[in-house]
Amino acid sequence: MPHRMQPHENNKCRAMRGGVAFDLDRHLISMTNPPVTRSESAEDALQAFSSCLEARSVLFPKGRGESGIDFSYLDFERTNLFHWHSHADMEAVVDINRHIVCVCEQGRLTFDQGGGAVVVTGTNAVIMPPARGRVLNCTQGTSVVGVTVSEADFRREAGVMLHGSSSLRLGETRSFDISVNPGKIFADVLEMLLVDMEGSNASRESKAIRLMFDRLIVYSLLRVVEDDFSKHARSASRSVAPRHIKRAEDYIRDHLAEPLDNMLLASIAEVSPRSLYRGFIHFRGVTPARYVQELRLDEAHRILTSGDRTDDIRAIAVRSGFRSYTSFWRSYVRKFGTPPSKARPDREAGAPEAKEGR
Repeated sequence: MPHRMQPHENNKCRAMRGGVAFDLDRHLISMTNPPVTRSESAEDALQAFSSCLEARSVLFPKGRGESGIDFSYLDFERTNLFHWHSHADMEAVVDINRHIVCVCEQGRLTFDQGGGAVVVTGTNAVIMPPARGRVLNCTQGTSVVGVTVSEADFRREAGVMLHGSSSLRLGETRSFDISVNPGKIFADVLEMLLVDMEGSNASRESKAIRLMFDRLIVYSLLRVVEDDFSKHARSASRSVAPRHIKRAEDYIRDHLAEPLDNMLLASIAEVSPRSLYRGFIHFRGVTPARYVQELRLDEAHRILTSGDRTDDIRAIAVRSGFRSYTSFWRSYVRKFGTPPSKARPDREAGAPEAKEGR
């Protein structure tokens, strides 16, 4: 049976007395709760992996030194947090029953896609959908931290956060970069959860805290999914959308700097506000208001990065359709990960600098 891990001095494992260390962004953080189990054999590792993945088999190739894994797992209300470190090359066949979102602190983790492979390493994180018989490989010294969540729970919580139904979903396999927003937000949430759990039983003792952790995880993943939509949805063929959606989109692009609300757009599209709202959700994956905001942010970003310094940043915000500079500034930082003033190319020597003035 797996037994409680004893502290060891292997620097590659980055273990500390009292728990496993989390080394995202080079910050060493100990996780003392939940207890970490040490699985010395493939049989023990199989049992450990079954706590978050339905593992069918685990294999440690022989003749390669130390074997076994250190494994931690913690249940919240709807999501789960896991962490493992492998002391040897490892291969496992697993049935994934819920979406897995994971990050490699060090080493390399590979999921066999059946004809291709998904690699998790460095700043590349991965969302993996449910699948049976998925082959998982990791190299010696690999440390993985991540969460599991069902599609249904993700959509339910996302709907609450968006104050209504949402067609956004975790969906199929996707990779994202945790060194920049919105991926960094997910990494920060993981880091915060581990810090919060250090020396504390709060999540075990309070359902409210477990629910809060669930919502933090879903919120950070929602941002990743939204970003993925904004990159790909508008590049897709518009011919699949019905005529009233196209009419609304054409009007939005031609009148981006003007006030645009759902009532006006519904009138332009010659449908009811409810039909327009449902049409955008179904065919574009976002509400009309969110669609307008994304186009306005993209337009402001285009102007800022063009090198044109005729207008100051407040004027650019107004030209792009924003009535509140504070709202523009916050939305811009949330989407692009940097203040609007940092988006402008370096000015030439002697050129006057337009003031941002929050």
